[in-house]
Amino acid sequence: MEGALLTAQSIGKSFWRTEVLKAATLWCDAGCINALMGRNGSGKTTLLKIAAGRLRADYGVVHFAGEVFERPRARTLGRRGLFYLPDRGLLSTMGSVRDHLDVVCRCFGTDGLEETA
Repeated sequence: MEGALLTAQSIGKSFWRTEVLKAATLWCDAGCINALMGRNGSGKTTLLKIAAGRLRADYGVVHFAGEVFERPRARTLGRRGLFYLPDRGLLSTMGSVRDHLDVVCRCFGTDGLEETA
């Protein structure tokens, strides 16, 4: 995680009495395309919204471009170049996840997806 452009560390979030995230962490390196995958209801969207300042975490911290944000705000992060795009209505039902990621790679000038386990 050292040198990552974006990290969200030890993020916790509950909605009423339902704990959605408990010490969740993500990191994204500059120049890399990342995919966050998991089962429905596992907290993927919640974690991304917190990292982008669209939703407030109960605890945890976000680091972006060398700055620490204990309470990140979307407009502050947006001015620094971090944006959140919603997961609904943007993807084709005709393509696989890999198809969509290949399109992103082509659009942003990368050589393609690396296979990782």
